[in-house]
Amino acid sequence: MFSTVLKEITGYFGKSFLVSVFFPSLFFWMLNLALGVLSVGLKKSLGWWDGLNGQVQGFLIVAFFVWVLFTAYVLHIFMDGLIKFYEGRWGFFKFIPAAMKKRNERKWKALRTHDEALSEQIRALKARQEALEQLLDRDVPPLPDRTRVDVSATAQEAAALYDQVRDWTAEDYLDDTKWKEMEDQLSSLQTHILALSEDDLEQHRVALGPGSKADLIFRAPYDFLTNLIDQLEQDRLAIYQEWSVAFPARLSWVKPTRLGNHLRAAETYPFLRYNLDAAVIWPRLREALPDKFAGRLGEAKMNMDLMLVLTTLALVFGIVWGGVFLAVPDASLALYKWVAAPISFLVSMGIARVAYLNAAESALSYGELLKTAFDLYRWEALKALHLDPPPDLEGEKELWGEIGGLLYRNYPLKTPWKHPS
Repeated sequence: MFSTVLKEITGYFGKSFLVSVFFPSLFFWMLNLALGVLSVGLKKSLGWWDGLNGQVQGFLIVAFFVWVLFTAYVLHIFMDGLIKFYEGRWGFFKFIPAAMKKRNERKWKALRTHDEALSEQIRALKARQEALEQLLDRDVPPLPDRTRVDVSATAQEAAALYDQVRDWTAEDYLDDTKWKEMEDQLSSLQTHILALSEDDLEQHRVALGPGSKADLIFRAPYDFLTNLIDQLEQDRLAIYQEWSVAFPARLSWVKPTRLGNHLRAAETYPFLRYNLDAAVIWPRLREALPDKFAGRLGEAKMNMDLMLVLTTLALVFGIVWGGVFLAVPDASLALYKWVAAPISFLVSMGIARVAYLNAAESALSYGELLKTAFDLYRWEALKALHLDPPPDLEGEKELWGEIGGLLYRNYPLKTPWKHPS
């Protein structure tokens, strides 16, 4: 019987409804029913059930599944509202999302500041590299006549400088005092080593020859700087990825919640890249997507919806049953109510938290697919609107602005429109 009903539900509502709302609702109400039976008493509940005739039992079973289906359908209908709620768009207690938004704005500013600081460090280190190249490529003035070079002292100075700069951080390289001292030492070493005769170099091959610290010191700072710049660029890329994916590009677009910011970053992506209003174009583009891609997009949306439904049901379960355990003194679990109430509440809140975090991660995957849809298939919307694609990106931005104005504000379309006939 259940498999037949399940097949009919799947055929009518689809896989998304079944996975994201029906099964979670079924589990939720079965768990509520089980706890209700335990609260009244298992023996008493079974005695009551056995006292009913078969028709009443069958009616109650059907009524239970109808109720589950009804609540699941209500959740399905209000899914968009549920997403808006978890985005922080509340019509009540507005001071709470306002405070949450300010916290996220501080995070946004911190990431932006960190990104700008890394960018400035990279720029400054590259300037140091250029200065180092100019220093080593310059024409070295000769030493005054009859000036003797202390080879051992020169080798020791080169080795000491090499050991020093090997451990330098980016801050050390950007310290003007340290940098000036290193430049002066390098210049002096270069002058003294070039003043040595071939016999002196051969005699002190170990201290001054290829592979020695005196030889490496002229390449090492540049190589060390290259490694530092590469590391900083990797750090900056990680910061940028976190900032661009977890937050929208503009501070004014920041939302109060993690889920809201993940979705907002995806929603504003087409506008930043193509001057395309996603809210206006998406309903048209969605109908033109290839079936395979639309299926992947639907799967990602289904996963996000499932996690949000689990979050909601866990919150309701914890609040309701935490109160029930405290408020029903005659229940068989009454002796443990001061333990059962906080445990049921805290466990439910923990499950809700984990489910919400998974919903936010699912929103990242869903958002990336939304971006991909606009990147790869936005031309399909132009075809459906009987408009020719523009020759370049600037023309495309202008065209999408015109289309948004036409569809949203009824502004006249300047671009020629072709009738399908």
